[in-house]
Amino acid sequence: MAVTSASENRIFYSGRKAAVLTPSTNLLTRVSDILSSLGNRPLVHQMLVWPIVCSHFVHVASSPDESRVGVMALSDAVSSLILAESQGLCFNQMLVAPFQTIACSETCSPETREQIVAVLADFVKTKSDRIGSGWKTLFGTLRAVRISEVDDASVHWTVLDVIGASVLSWSLPDCLPCIVHFLQSSVSKRELQTEDAVDNMKRVDDQLSEAALRLITPTYTVILNLFRTVHIANPNLLHRAELRSKSLDEVEWVTTSFCPLSACLDPVQFPLQDGDPSPLQLDALLEVPLGDLPWMELSPSEVASLELLLSLVEHLSGTLITAPSCIQSTLFLCIQQLITTIRSRLPTACFCLSTLLLPHIQKWLRRNELNKVDSGRSDANLRQAVGISTQMVVDILSLDQSYYLLFCVLSVVNV
Repeated sequence: MAVTSASENRIFYSGRKAAVLTPSTNLLTRVSDILSSLGNRPLVHQMLVWPIVCSHFVHVASSPDESRVGVMALSDAVSSLILAESQGLCFNQMLVAPFQTIACSETCSPETREQIVAVLADFVKTKSDRIGSGWKTLFGTLRAVRISEVDDASVHWTVLDVIGASVLSWSLPDCLPCIVHFLQSSVSKRELQTEDAVDNMKRVDDQLSEAALRLITPTYTVILNLFRTVHIANPNLLHRAELRSKSLDEVEWVTTSFCPLSACLDPVQFPLQDGDPSPLQLDALLEVPLGDLPWMELSPSEVASLELLLSLVEHLSGTLITAPSCIQSTLFLCIQQLITTIRSRLPTACFCLSTLLLPHIQKWLRRNELNKVDSGRSDANLRQAVGISTQMVVDILSLDQSYYLLFCVLSVVNV
């Protein structure tokens, strides 16, 4: 604690030109060395010391002169303290959290963000088997870098390399949102930017989205292998599956200005006999139950894997609205391939269609109608999506006619 206090006083409160004082870089290195030796101490000692020291490193990262040395010292300390966690332990998440705090800070320079990405990339390459709970904050940092200002666009490509390397790990619950983050368009015209600069940013943004799209297939392969392999289920995924069963998204019923169907019946041509149902029943909405959820009879490991698959389809379907128009068609074809691949489990395929894909297509359609702007390529992509979705329902309907299929038919009609 004394060395941390001395480092803080030297960097923020002492005169910069005082030659007799210990250089700030030496103090930061000394703090890192002391932390590195804590690896042999009880974990409770590390948990007491770390919050104080990491707060100092976060403040140092905002200093223009010491930020680079501070990030390196933080990296060395985290590399020494990171451990192979037991289930339920979140110490590594606390270790990686300072990188996310620094990257999200308004005072963080583009050079510091580039350095943080390089440090995290090294962690993934050398310690991917020990990161554990740290994946959550690691991918949170990468998402922050995606929307932050950087001097070199190659930083984003480094982030995609990190995702590609870690997609084969147990980090999938945190990896999926990061992949989707890169699929979305992030170009916004700022003041003092020329049209050429905006066009160049859009071109790079489209290339990044196309590269992120290529990660979908290996991600699905990993999920499929997890489904086929008995493993310890992630409790968070089981909880998410339970929450999903209580809150299902559905296509909203279409409201029209036409008169009710009962009002169109001529009582002369269609006289009402005793015992006939009331014509008002024709105005009631046709209710078709969804049926049993597709994971009710699965083992815990299969439920966790299926929740990953549903999350992947849900994320991709939601991205259809905000993705660059150049990848919307390819992205939808990728979703179609995912659903077609799981057609052997018809209830799961129908669940993906009716509660995940079709509701987002309806939102996409309504968004285009509200904007009332002829977006050309985007409109063509939307028409393609509606046509392919209808064909998918028809293809599955030819295989089975359960409640799920009838629900899909009603959903696609209401879209």
